[in-house]
Amino acid sequence: MKIIILTVLLLSLENVSYGQQSEWTSATNWIVYNVPEGKIWHLSIDSLKNFNRKVLNTDSLQALLLGTDSIIVQYSPAWMGAYLATCTLDHVTRKVIISTYGGFFCDQISGKYFQVPLSVQKDWLNYWAASVASLQASQ
Repeated sequence: MKIIILTVLLLSLENVSYGQQSEWTSATNWIVYNVPEGKIWHLSIDSLKNFNRKVLNTDSLQALLLGTDSIIVQYSPAWMGAYLATCTLDHVTRKVIISTYGGFFCDQISGKYFQVPLSVQKDWLNYWAASVASLQASQ
């Protein structure tokens, strides 16, 4: 029985491996945008100025990002919904795609994926959902 459970566990992790912890806690100037989901991946950072946006609390996000790990994926994950944000990290404005259902996000500049710790995933998802709802309500 233990062998079966171990085999299932290993097979479920086949497409994902965890890398080094990231430096996302030093990201600043977080902004979320009200962009139709179909356009999120295709918009340039420069064109985001044409969309409604909301500045987010850097302290809150830094707390949620503590312990974030990079994820090495063999295949692009299926996105069931996403939010679009930008931030400044290492003096570079980064376009960040945030999953609406999982505790992961993608830095579109590097193409790398990151996972927030399981212990804060619910808070992470709630934070983004509330931020986007607040942005949409203010229009």
